[in-house]
Amino acid sequence: KKYSGALSPNVFTFGALLACCARNGDTAQSLKLLQDLEEGGKFPDVALNGVIYSTVISACERAEVVDVNLALEVLNNATVVLAGRASDGGGGGTKHNNNNQNAVMGVVGYNAAISTMARAMEWKMASQLLDEMII
Repeated sequence: KKYSGALSPNVFTFGALLACCARNGDTAQSLKLLQDLEEGGKFPDVALNGVIYSTVISACERAEVVDVNLALEVLNNATVVLAGRASDGGGGGTKHNNNNQNAVMGVVGYNAAISTMARAMEWKMASQLLDEMII
């Protein structure tokens, strides 16, 4: 069901809402909002971008128990989703070289994931993410 109020929430609205969830480490609500946005039925005019995914990754970092695996899952999913949107003209991210899907997620997403690894004291994983960024 599409939102039919006088005002329509946009990507900035959801960015702010996700930032609230992230500050509180609420991964469950962050993932629920992300799922609603990815499905597109309820808010079809909201185009996902790297900032949205990065904010969900930040919620993984700030959770009571840092969820490294979930952060990586969100990062990998974002890379695929945003690359698909960019290649089909969906406006999901910045222009990129098709040989490097990681460029679509952008440095912000990787920084959020690396920060999550740092908080979990997973320096080897953080180093691997750095390697992914520069390859």
